[in-house]
Amino acid sequence: MRLLARTPCPLPDFRDEREHADPARIISVGKGKKENPLLGRIVVLRHGGEARPVITRGSPHLRFRTPSAKTGMTEVGEGRGEELLTMQCEVDGNVLNYKCHPYRFEIALGEKPFTYRPDLAILWRNGKIEIVEVKRTIDDLTSDDRAKLGWVREFVRRCGWRFNILYLEEIRGSRYREHNVARIFGRRSLILSRSEQSLAKSIRAAGAPIEWGRLSTQIAEDDARHGNAVVECLIAKGWFTVDFDAAFSSATILTPTRHVPRRSLPGFEGMFA
Repeated sequence: MRLLARTPCPLPDFRDEREHADPARIISVGKGKKENPLLGRIVVLRHGGEARPVITRGSPHLRFRTPSAKTGMTEVGEGRGEELLTMQCEVDGNVLNYKCHPYRFEIALGEKPFTYRPDLAILWRNGKIEIVEVKRTIDDLTSDDRAKLGWVREFVRRCGWRFNILYLEEIRGSRYREHNVARIFGRRSLILSRSEQSLAKSIRAAGAPIEWGRLSTQIAEDDARHGNAVVECLIAKGWFTVDFDAAFSSATILTPTRHVPRRSLPGFEGMFA
């Protein structure tokens, strides 16, 4: 398991070591007492409900809507980088859950309170939560943006989460990643037979890495095309992880994931299928 790569971005360092990181602050903070000063508030944006993500009409960015098997909702966003990252989160077995435009942070840190809406929130398989801001290039960040995001990073840290800025070329990765992600993304809805599921579960439970070609052959010895389709579906379901930055071949190594109960991001409990 790995968190997303990061290109260094010179944000102001507002870290206060006297303020410990604790997810419980998300629930307990905001009572307004002097010994517990206001940190801020997190408002959940329930897509299609009372609050919606802000997708501006006049923006030149690409808009997208992606029905997600992982979140159980339609993910709404804008920008090619955000769309590509959404597709990666959908098929990456290291990602347990995620959400586009999930929150509005009302932050009381700094000289003046302000609001911030992250592009994505990612719940990793190890339970860590990452808040992501997506930009085309580092040049898209003004000095005011950097100051605000510096406070966002500290706000997120005190909540026990992690903050990251990702740029379009980082998200695109190697020359193979975009094609590989699209290939796996297209297999999400493939229906597996009982025998295929049973075989895949037993191999996953064994926990040993296996070559793509070997698994494909075990699934469908006389039909390589169908065997490969099933392998792609198993990756899309998160049963196996794979290196999306390398060319896929029969020698590609598939790593089984450990089964963990499905979880939601804070505020979205019970909202996925």
